[in-house]
Amino acid sequence: GFPIAYVPYFFHPAPESERKSGFLAPEIDFSSKRGLGIGLPYYWAIAPDKDLTVTPMGFTNQGFMLKGEYRQRVASGTFNVHAAGISQYDPGEFAAPGNVHERGFIESTGRFNINEFWDWGYDGILVSDRTFIGDYRLQSQTHGRSQLFLTGLSTRNYFNARAVHYTVLNERDYQQELPVVHPVIDYNYVHGQSIGGGTLRFNTNLTSLSRADPDYMPLTSACNEMAPTTTDCFLRGAPGTFSRATAEANWRATYNIANGHLFTPFLSARGDLFYGDVDNSDGFVSSFTTVDDGTEARGMVAAGLEWRYPVLATHAGGYSVVEPIVQVIARPDEQKVGEIANEDAQSFVFDDTNLFAWNKFSGYDRVEGGHRANVGVKIKTKFDNGHTVDAVFGQSYHLGGDNDFPTDSGLETTRSDYVSAIYFSPNPIFRFAAKARFDESDFALKRGDLQAAITTARFNGTLTFSEIDAQPTLGYSEDREEVAGTAEYKFHQNWSVFGSARYDIANTRMLSHSVGLKYEDLCYSSSIVYENISYSTDEIEADERLMFRFTVRHIGDTQISSGLPN
Repeated sequence: GFPIAYVPYFFHPAPESERKSGFLAPEIDFSSKRGLGIGLPYYWAIAPDKDLTVTPMGFTNQGFMLKGEYRQRVASGTFNVHAAGISQYDPGEFAAPGNVHERGFIESTGRFNINEFWDWGYDGILVSDRTFIGDYRLQSQTHGRSQLFLTGLSTRNYFNARAVHYTVLNERDYQQELPVVHPVIDYNYVHGQSIGGGTLRFNTNLTSLSRADPDYMPLTSACNEMAPTTTDCFLRGAPGTFSRATAEANWRATYNIANGHLFTPFLSARGDLFYGDVDNSDGFVSSFTTVDDGTEARGMVAAGLEWRYPVLATHAGGYSVVEPIVQVIARPDEQKVGEIANEDAQSFVFDDTNLFAWNKFSGYDRVEGGHRANVGVKIKTKFDNGHTVDAVFGQSYHLGGDNDFPTDSGLETTRSDYVSAIYFSPNPIFRFAAKARFDESDFALKRGDLQAAITTARFNGTLTFSEIDAQPTLGYSEDREEVAGTAEYKFHQNWSVFGSARYDIANTRMLSHSVGLKYEDLCYSSSIVYENISYSTDEIEADERLMFRFTVRHIGDTQISSGLPN
């Protein structure tokens, strides 16, 4: 025979074949500020250990952008470099600081192995301005991290040292308010020999950081960072330089005594050395903090005993393990409260996960003091049909000394709030979790979290609900109540519809929502998505966009993203 017509065609290597140089799927983008953008990536397989992808891209409103990514594998690891740059035709389309001609960024990541115990690596990013990456939809992250780190790991030793610099990549935050971590060093050691039938552990931490400007968090809409007041603003991070060195040793052992009674004594000794230099050049910081300049020392010793008595009860259809727990801890009061900077222990949630923790604070800058008893019960039930139910309920009691937990934390009173949790998994399809904190006096709900997930052959979805009372001393002056959900329904072998939503119940406003349609088969997939994201401040308009994505398996994908006019 002989040909009667010619049609366009393309070919690409099979997944199991060697890499080959060539063009990848085109990139298409559109927005009112950038205009129509079209890019054609070219992949160059330089050698078996290295490759380069170069993407020239033209925008009708802003001109020519060049993007590139270089990847290489070396004997000890891998590294890559990713960069993009443009000379904008019409910089006035973008708000400051993006209203300049020359814009770009470069970032690199490396991970390397020294030997069987040691690794080192780095991440680095440089940007012309904080909004460039977001303006051109190059990445979704709102903060970049540059770091250099060294990690060692063996059977009984762990070491990690890193220096970190954060880079703002959004229009809401300010670079000078973020800390620069000079080093943070962790070392943990587990003694190899049993001592008194127990385990001896050593932990050390060194952290040093600095911040150029104060980081104020609004308590009310009247908060003015240029003239902040303690009524309207909360100081989340003070400017200046702060360093801390911590060394801690702890021992614990568990003894099975008399018919399954489990007794666990534990001992702990810790010392901290602090240095602080607060910058009060704005004239307002001193109204928010009592942190002392200079060097401060702090120590803490603790002794405790924990009793558990797990009881196995069989019943029709399964069994349950009921385990009452009583934990008593004796220690002196926490020292230097408010006199030393608190950078890593501001986040605090009292719930079932830390009910029986020796130190309920989340970081090293705070340490729990005073005598305390933690009491509760854990119940684990498993049914013959595979259903499982795990439940926790308990309360903490302040027995003596100073109670320095913040107001509205749930632990500031002699008897803490009640904490509870239940985790239910009737089958591989459905999972449910409920966590709550109830007021110790009237059992009113102080915090509630509900999570549900379902996964079937055609449908999968999640639903979460959170309700949290105001916590002014932690920077939250109003009650918070939010519901969020995701869902995807496969109505045909290759077609599905999906969506998500987050709603602020307390302020009666939608935080975000999206809806989309997707097609997927063995060769390619495509989707179209509408997305709307609102921000907590009226100064920034909602981000509304329409995206189309087309992917050919083992080749690449094409994405069209259009910012919709407000």
